[in-house]
Amino acid sequence: MRVPASLALSATVALTGCLDFGLFLPEEQDDERRTRPDNDDDGNEGEGEGEGEGEGEGEGEGEGEGGPCTEIVAGPIDASSGTEGLYAATYSPDTGNPGTDTLVFEFFAPPTGTNVLGSGDNANYATCTACVRAVEGTDTPERFYFADSGILVLDEDPASGRLLGSLQGVRLVEVTINETDFTSTPVPGGACLEIGTATLDSGAAPPPAP
Repeated sequence: MRVPASLALSATVALTGCLDFGLFLPEEQDDERRTRPDNDDDGNEGEGEGEGEGEGEGEGEGEGEGGPCTEIVAGPIDASSGTEGLYAATYSPDTGNPGTDTLVFEFFAPPTGTNVLGSGDNANYATCTACVRAVEGTDTPERFYFADSGILVLDEDPASGRLLGSLQGVRLVEVTINETDFTSTPVPGGACLEIGTATLDSGAAPPPAP
């Protein structure tokens, strides 16, 4: 088992202010490190900061166990500060605390090209290589969501410090996340979010400081 260097969950980034990635996990999990399956290809390493745009639109209807899903649109994506493979963006409309609802993208040596969400290793947060989540609120997270369907296309290796790709037909369902093994479990009758299509681009990471 391995613990990727990409999971320094206490790293902060500037979106509308400073977002603490430790707040994107359940309470008391801030200092934990996710244990991932062994993988012979750890991917390229890189770090940096970058800003860019992530815009989404789409039509259609979907339902979770609790009723119709809320259609959301991703805001600008920010590369995490010195944290490889971790990116975040606010989204609209607000479904929790205004201005703090957040999409989180985490990567553990995923293949470039098409990644099917909600299938195989990507069916659970404990095993995903291409992970798409949402968090309502940051100071006191109200709900956690995890993608159970859709397509994430990666045009570049996200370990390079840049997230470049697209989302297609993504649904995120409300889940709980086990504080010990990171297993995600859908909430019966829980809420859900949908992203029709979205272009993802965090912008190119700056060169490392000399």
